[in-house]
Amino acid sequence: MIDWISVITTTITSTSIIGIIVGLLVFVFKSKISQELEKKLDQFRSQLQIIALEHQIRYTHMHNRRAEIIDNLYKLIVQTEERFTSMAAILEFPNQPSKQEKAKLASDSARELVNYFTDNEIYFDEELSNKISNLLRMLEEVYRNFQVSQDDKSGRSVDLWIDAWTKVKQDVPILKRVIKEEFQKIIGISS
Repeated sequence: MIDWISVITTTITSTSIIGIIVGLLVFVFKSKISQELEKKLDQFRSQLQIIALEHQIRYTHMHNRRAEIIDNLYKLIVQTEERFTSMAAILEFPNQPSKQEKAKLASDSARELVNYFTDNEIYFDEELSNKISNLLRMLEEVYRNFQVSQDDKSGRSVDLWIDAWTKVKQDVPILKRVIKEEFQKIIGISS
């Protein structure tokens, strides 16, 4: 006769062993999948860190380049304003260059400013570019009025000279201050 206890014990033992083996296989499989996923996740994190670092380096370089351009452009604006102020001054003192020499210096500064701005205009938004362009147009008008006032011997020449002087002393500084404030915002200095 069949020993049912033995059969049941053997069946339970076999089933338990199979269960343990299946459990171990599932555990090993899950561990392996977890390890693979963790490895891929670490690789993905590393790639993201590399991309973020590249972006930060690019942004830092671009910001530094833009700050350098702003610095140089503002220096040219200041230099040009000083030379235009000297050129258009009503009073002259001894040992100063002649009006024509001052006009040449002002013209050279303006040309350098225009060239530098034109070469680097891409670094500025449209609104700021328009403000700088307005300043350049105003300087052009001042120069033209000054030159005409020097060549024209009529009563109109005095009016043109005074107009040039007024623009250099009143209007140019206002535009320069607005541009300076915009530059400061760009490089992170709040007014």
